[in-house]
Amino acid sequence: MEDLSKLYAEAMHRISLGQLGLAFLFILGGLVIRKVTLYLFGRYVRSAAKRSETDVDDLLVDAVGKPAGAAILLVALYFAVQSFSLADRAAMWSQTAFSILISVGVAWLMLRLVNVLTHLLHGWAQKTDTALDDQLVPLVNRAAKIVVGLLGGLMILQNMGYSISGLIAGLGVGGLAVALAAQKTLADLFGSVMLLTDRPFLTGDWIKSPDAGIEGVVERIGFRSTRIRTFEKTLISVPNSRLADFIIDNIAQRPMRRVWITVGITYGTTA
Repeated sequence: MEDLSKLYAEAMHRISLGQLGLAFLFILGGLVIRKVTLYLFGRYVRSAAKRSETDVDDLLVDAVGKPAGAAILLVALYFAVQSFSLADRAAMWSQTAFSILISVGVAWLMLRLVNVLTHLLHGWAQKTDTALDDQLVPLVNRAAKIVVGLLGGLMILQNMGYSISGLIAGLGVGGLAVALAAQKTLADLFGSVMLLTDRPFLTGDWIKSPDAGIEGVVERIGFRSTRIRTFEKTLISVPNSRLADFIIDNIAQRPMRRVWITVGITYGTTA
């Protein structure tokens, strides 16, 4: 049995049967802990979340559940590998692999939390009268996922030993070039955000701008421009960056309207 252990240890590069058994116990313990944790998590935390009036906590529980289970297995696998007497290069590779897996797990968790945030924004957007925020929610969702993906990729590259300082500098220069090229579009986009947050008017409001000489009914508030139907039945598209700087007279928000009426009567009319 001892000879077999030596042969096996030599074939497995310093890994003995005892170390394999210890690693197996770590993995088995991780599976048991994961099973118990997910059971308790579902029995108490998820049931408590279902009893609440909002569904945000349910989404948070669902978002955290699977990454938490994967994290438990990853910790068990880490201790299992650490129980081996690995060579220096193999130990370095294992550390790099675990660092990459941690980066992937963090990015996975962040992506699931982005979906929860998108659900919150979507519920908030449905309560408003304008359609601009409904259009912004998918854009925010995609932008947040792209940012999380880029950060996760940078973390993985750094864990693999690559220097990301030059890459970050290159991304900064490239982002500056894109920002300069799309300066007008970005200004209109930020103008849309200002109109969304400040809400000087809504779709269907009768507005007038003394600065631009525009008067009409707002038909659509878009990403880049706002469309206004004049009383001559023409359609005007005003860039949101300019509209956010104009003085807006929202006639539709008047609590009452003063109307001058001239009534003509004859001299023979009696009181």
